[in-house]
Amino acid sequence: MQINVISPKNGQTVSQHTELQREFLLWGGNKGKNTSVDYLNLIKQREERTYPLPVTIEWSFLSNENENVILHLSEKKDFSEYTVYKTSENKAVIYNLKIGQTYFWRLSDGDDLSDVFFFDTEDMPPRWIYAEGLGNIRDIGVWTGKNGKKVKQGMLYRGCEMEFHYNITDEGRRVLADELKIKTDLDLRGEAVGKIERSEIGEKCTLALIPCAAYSDFMKDKEICKKIFSVLADTSNYPVYVHCWGGADRTGTVVFLLSAILGVKAEDLFLDYEITSLSAWGERSSDSEQFRSLLSSLDEYGTNDDTINDKCEKFILSTGITEQQIDNIRKIFLG
Repeated sequence: MQINVISPKNGQTVSQHTELQREFLLWGGNKGKNTSVDYLNLIKQREERTYPLPVTIEWSFLSNENENVILHLSEKKDFSEYTVYKTSENKAVIYNLKIGQTYFWRLSDGDDLSDVFFFDTEDMPPRWIYAEGLGNIRDIGVWTGKNGKKVKQGMLYRGCEMEFHYNITDEGRRVLADELKIKTDLDLRGEAVGKIERSEIGEKCTLALIPCAAYSDFMKDKEICKKIFSVLADTSNYPVYVHCWGGADRTGTVVFLLSAILGVKAEDLFLDYEITSLSAWGERSSDSEQFRSLLSSLDEYGTNDDTINDKCEKFILSTGITEQQIDNIRKIFLG
């Protein structure tokens, strides 16, 4: 099967960030703004700007004989594992690829195969996720953690809720259940108590409903923190989808602490928190009074010589989480 590749060109590096997202990241986030939100009564302020830019693979045939083909896409050059994309056009629009990854692709008409082509995805976090009906979903992976190791992709996704202010579609459910293979729905919403009995992701996904507060208020209930990080320390729970209402404040607090014990440096911790500013639920700044209240509370768990990572670890240990459990978390995310 002879084809002409239109895009991406063989060996090309492609971005999954929109220009707006790229500009936000290159400017370094939202520092200097004193934002304030009522995270239990969020108000939608804009349309979602957190959807990834898809990768469009497009080709033409050098003859008119190959009209019904499928695309094989793989992270492995030998195609020992691959994903099939069916298309009625000479292109496939693909969301949710890993970042910093080489992908190999070919076409098949059932009898014949095309040559193998490849492209790389840009190594620039975050990895946005598109699941129809939802927003503000991203993989916490790829940030650089302890000892220079990259946090693994595909282990934990942070995002929004699925029932009240967002409405997940069947296609969105397929992405979370089948594509991302979510096993645990870690729900941080107090407002879900008595209303939610199962995960919207599906029967194979376990609901772990552990209501919590955000920022410094989160740190006042150590038993809740212990429950959350006990879930995160159990390998059998992964992949995990953690969310509150908008995936901003309660989720942001938990992911901040988690990423800190993984060794993600302070400037990336702050930027990851601020990235939620691209969601529908308003701006977030690491210079806000709310975020600074979290940092001030963490100061109680260290000295001026301690990093933010040290302070977060000491706080989590103070809740009853053991050093072994923290080590388990690091093995899950860092190997």
